[in-house]
Amino acid sequence: RATTTASPEIEQAIVSDDGRFLLVRWSDNAVDVWDIETHRKLGEFQSEETFQDIVWTDDGSTLLLAEVYLVRAIDVESGNELFRFQHGSSEFITQVKWSPNERYIATASWDKTVRIWSAKTGEEFRVLRHRDDVESLRWHPNGSMLLSGSRDGTARVWNVDTGQEVFTIRDDEIDYGTWGEWDSSGTRLFLVLSNVVQVYDTRISELISQACSRVGRNMSQADWRLYFPDQPYRQTCPSLPPYDGRSLD
Repeated sequence: RATTTASPEIEQAIVSDDGRFLLVRWSDNAVDVWDIETHRKLGEFQSEETFQDIVWTDDGSTLLLAEVYLVRAIDVESGNELFRFQHGSSEFITQVKWSPNERYIATASWDKTVRIWSAKTGEEFRVLRHRDDVESLRWHPNGSMLLSGSRDGTARVWNVDTGQEVFTIRDDEIDYGTWGEWDSSGTRLFLVLSNVVQVYDTRISELISQACSRVGRNMSQADWRLYFPDQPYRQTCPSLPPYDGRSLD
């Protein structure tokens, strides 16, 4: 069995998804990576700052080490740093996530943004904005949509390729303890609040159908701007009359 001897205490141990590697995080901000089968230590990485998040790729070949502002991508076998990037300089990174297709890396921060990076080069690709600290991230199984939860009371689903919000969930209970999970088909979203789990059918056609049946009318301009702020207004309930209320324009 692979063992480590050091005076600092072990704070976290993470096995890669493919079961080949073990990561050990120490209280002195050091990280060791071990080959489980050979008991060989592959690398040791030290940080002057606290590691905010640590994630593997699905095949265990690459490791992301998120420090306070900095993210480093490490090749596990060689221990070499592939690239690094910095998410701002004033507020902490809260989470980092690989996309399922490993095209993108997403980082969330207390600077009220989600930033999307190239998983090959570490170059910034897109910035998505909230109105308060962003605490949680979860990729859709298709790798093109991303859920972000913020202390601004919203959980937003983004089309990463376009940068547009697909839809927004608003609830006063959404805060730093909120996180979400998609089912394997990507059609249902489970949103975990403080003491309840909410389930959403995230197919756009289903969302529109439910809204039409419950409200009994087309959305007003105000409704549309609240839930689809980045998309042009259109009537969403063909079988119902146009909304005849006062427009915001």
